[in-house]
Amino acid sequence: MKRSEIARLFPGARLEIRKVTLAPPVARRLVRASWLASELLERTGLLNTHLLVAIRP
Repeated sequence: MKRSEIARLFPGARLEIRKVTLAPPVARRLVRASWLASELLERTGLLNTHLLVAIRP
């Protein structure tokens, strides 16, 4: 889901949205070579594919 879709589903709610989880295909390949590199890439957020959302009224 996109951020806009989540906001549309919960009108008037406060949403705290963060991108988490490095794209699984990238993570699987990268972890084999370097765990540290995968951790650093995940922290940049560029290839993160999942959203963690806190929804408050």
